[in-house]
Amino acid sequence: GAVTNNGGSTITAQSLCWSTSSTPTIANSVTTSFTDIMTVLSPNTTYYVRAYATNSVGTAYGNQVSFTTNHFLNYSPGANGVLSGVLSQNVAHLGNGSAVEAFANENYHFVNWSDGSTSNPRTDLNVSNSINVTANFAPHHLVFDPQPSTVEAGELFSLTVKVTDNNNNVITTANNEVSISIGNNPSMGILNGVLTLNAINGIAIFSDLSIEQSGVGYTLNAEADILQDGVSQSFDVNPS
Repeated sequence: GAVTNNGGSTITAQSLCWSTSSTPTIANSVTTSFTDIMTVLSPNTTYYVRAYATNSVGTAYGNQVSFTTNHFLNYSPGANGVLSGVLSQNVAHLGNGSAVEAFANENYHFVNWSDGSTSNPRTDLNVSNSINVTANFAPHHLVFDPQPSTVEAGELFSLTVKVTDNNNNVITTANNEVSISIGNNPSMGILNGVLTLNAINGIAIFSDLSIEQSGVGYTLNAEADILQDGVSQSFDVNPS
């Protein structure tokens, strides 16, 4: 600030006044001089500032300017995963943060951030607010793909069980031991064949299965340690 005209009366005070509301006055916060430092400012807040000068006639104000203080970006890992990058960032208003990446533990996958973003790695750009977000992780799923269809009693059939993420993408690094069994069992049937296999590249193929008892509405279950169980759609076993 600079006083360009005192109106013929000696200046008795001149400085800056500021507030979080528009058109601040000397009733709000003030500095001791035009070159003093504004202190005790809150993050993530817009401030309005005007120069002022006071003499015996009164107080006059200069043009208003505004600025927004820095924002804080805080990233946290949820259960079953870790993060890489700067997890607490101090970013200027409308500035850009730096990349943070989520890594899931074995047998888990990244789902999203607590604010709904699915970007991974994530870089927040043009930041206008502080954030506190958590990375969410979930166990891999077991799914029957394709689903079982109608067979005859005693007839050999095959099934494929896949280890997938939330978007049904196959986890090609998975080699979990997968077991299958009858779920809904309308006729007390027995599932025959090799019922436990290790997945290879995320896929377990059971090729010699059969059910001797006919019935309507059988289902199958797929299980593996830690992973989310899979349940097949219903299917019928017709009399041979």
